[in-house]
Amino acid sequence: MLHMKAVTLLAIVCMTRPSDLAPKGKSFDPQTNLLNPTFMSVDGVYIENDGSMTLHFWAIKNDTNRQGFEINIPPCDESSCDPISCLKMYIERTEQFRQGDYRPLFIAFNAPYKHISADTVANILQDSITAAGLSDQGFSAKSFRPRGATQAVSIGSLPETVIKIGRWKTKEVFLNHYVYGQVNKENTDKLLHKC
Repeated sequence: MLHMKAVTLLAIVCMTRPSDLAPKGKSFDPQTNLLNPTFMSVDGVYIENDGSMTLHFWAIKNDTNRQGFEINIPPCDESSCDPISCLKMYIERTEQFRQGDYRPLFIAFNAPYKHISADTVANILQDSITAAGLSDQGFSAKSFRPRGATQAVSIGSLPETVIKIGRWKTKEVFLNHYVYGQVNKENTDKLLHKC
């Protein structure tokens, strides 16, 4: 369950695709002449002095210049929903399965404990949807990115901040394809208050 919780919380607060948490990219090693898989690494997760967490994303869809993305996530006051404490606990409990320089963040449950694939992330997110009782409402693993964006904007986060966290290329793509319009429950009252 900790595995599912860590993946799900990151998918929500970082507005990720499954392939962001398990990149499909490969890197060329000139010493071995081999293409090696790219994966999200424990070494790309930093807990800052203020309690926030900085994550490095490499070889993901919008990383066209291949410089990666760095985002910072503040902690959640509700400890049961805090992605930072959850991820720290996950890393601590799985550290014994990482060997040498091979340090994937999310690993398979069975030996040889390799990094998980984007399909596995999608399955984990689908399991989260089912566990939340939402499987009959049309949600999928790809729902976390637009739902996270929509919720962030609806609670008052600046679109520019959400765009940076979610790594969107342009504001137009973000607003036209990822943020679903929602009318605030008090909208009519506020509009007609002076009538």
